[in-house]
Amino acid sequence: MVGKIVVSLTSLILLVGVIVGVVVVVNKNGDNKEDQISNVQMKKVHEFCQAAEYKDACAKSLEGVAKNESATITDYLMAAFQNTVEEVKKGMEEARKTNVNKDSDPYNHMAVDDCKQLLKDSVDYLEDALALVGETDTESLHEYTYDLLNWIGGVYSFQTICLDAIDKPEYKSAIEKGLTNATQLTNNAINIIAKMSEMLKSFNIQIPEGLLDNTNSSPHRRLLEVNKVDQDGYPTWFSAVDRKLLDKSSSKGKGKGSKGGAIPIGGALLPPLGIVAEKELFADRLKVETYLSRPWKAFSLNVFLENDMGDFIRPEGFMKWSELPNEQHQNTCEMYEYANRGPAAATNARSKIFKNYKVLSPLEATKYTAGTFLQGNEWLPGTNAPHYLGLGGR
Repeated sequence: MVGKIVVSLTSLILLVGVIVGVVVVVNKNGDNKEDQISNVQMKKVHEFCQAAEYKDACAKSLEGVAKNESATITDYLMAAFQNTVEEVKKGMEEARKTNVNKDSDPYNHMAVDDCKQLLKDSVDYLEDALALVGETDTESLHEYTYDLLNWIGGVYSFQTICLDAIDKPEYKSAIEKGLTNATQLTNNAINIIAKMSEMLKSFNIQIPEGLLDNTNSSPHRRLLEVNKVDQDGYPTWFSAVDRKLLDKSSSKGKGKGSKGGAIPIGGALLPPLGIVAEKELFADRLKVETYLSRPWKAFSLNVFLENDMGDFIRPEGFMKWSELPNEQHQNTCEMYEYANRGPAAATNARSKIFKNYKVLSPLEATKYTAGTFLQGNEWLPGTNAPHYLGLGGR
């Protein structure tokens, strides 16, 4: 009897051990699968945010879409833009709550009103970007890089102008705080879109080799073919997305072109031209201190290539933006010159307060030519306007 009890207990222990082992194996395998999914999604988030300056903000904006195992690059872009819209709306709410007496402070009254309108325009731009991404085939997204940069660049400019125009902290601080996340996400979006081709490749989306160099492949390079139109008055190469966006704009009483906007470099890029006084002002040219530029923002870019510089330009060349401690842009902005000519072209007396001032080498200067910086080789030839794409008149 005792022997049977011992055998039974031994069997029971073995059975429990087997069950526990099965449970452990199942849980372990389950954990591995979840870990694999998590790692894949984390990799996607990392690749998407690779070009972003504010990577934590970028990753946080993608928390929702990252849970979707089958999310595409389009889903990631949509999530990034949608989160930016929501953050801009928070800034709009702060602006809405900010009231300035028109009689006692007319300047800031107008500045806050302008800010409200600029933020509303920002939302419109972002919604245009959302519509474009949502209605474009993934494989064709890279063709709209410049459109997206134009819109998102406009959003960034609007946010900057909105805040810069308000000069009293009691009106500005709440709006600025409310726009912190929006500004970071907008900055991220510009950097991510600028690397669109690389990002698509990281998501295993292949762009046909040479497509970006084919002058007949991209809608941006076919804008000059206005003579080829269909019965609706649109160029024959217009996609369904282009048509829908134009229809939407027309119904609002304004076309896309009316919005303007540009990628915000916050500075000046002057290819070859003459920086000289008008004949009518020549006699008085030395009466007013004149500088090449005054860097507006912390990371503004100022480049002067092969210009003729008149003698009225101050030898130091550049003027600091402000004496305020939080506006010492001369420590971070970029100031470059290359092969300028004329009385004011000497660089030995340029202001030493600009930490990133540099006289460029020919190779470095090529980065800022019309052909490279403005992608002029893609659209300038079709304009039939006199131009050259490189240095030295070439």
